[in-house]
Amino acid sequence: MEEFSKDIKKRSLLIKIVLCILIIFNIVLYLFQKDASSLEFGLSFQMGICTGLVLMGVIIVYKYESAVKQDEQLMKLYIQEHDERKILIKQKMCQSSLIVIVLCLLIADSLAAYINLVVAYTLTITIFMMLFIILAFKIYYFHKY
Repeated sequence: MEEFSKDIKKRSLLIKIVLCILIIFNIVLYLFQKDASSLEFGLSFQMGICTGLVLMGVIIVYKYESAVKQDEQLMKLYIQEHDERKILIKQKMCQSSLIVIVLCLLIADSLAAYINLVVAYTLTITIFMMLFIILAFKIYYFHKY
């Protein structure tokens, strides 16, 4: 359990670092938004996403910090993360979702070719990058296990 507690502390520290980076990015976006009125909608959207991510990160850090302080919560978190049934469900869900997302992107790419070629090229590049990432992870995990 001590090893798991160290892992939780490392995760918490990593999330805190990412939160600091997001907060700095959010401040820069706010300062840039004052100067660029033509980009106001896009910058506001990005600021909203950053703010939401920061709030989610704070909740996760609070959960981890409280779990490290109380053994009962740490045990619940350990059981929750190492439940084999939930791990299998998550793996199957991610695998199925990835297939559906790539197929939907292919359909969107086919339709976009008739509307706007720039969008079609962007979707094609996105599909190839996703397939490249899938292939890289497949090779990595075949060699790991």
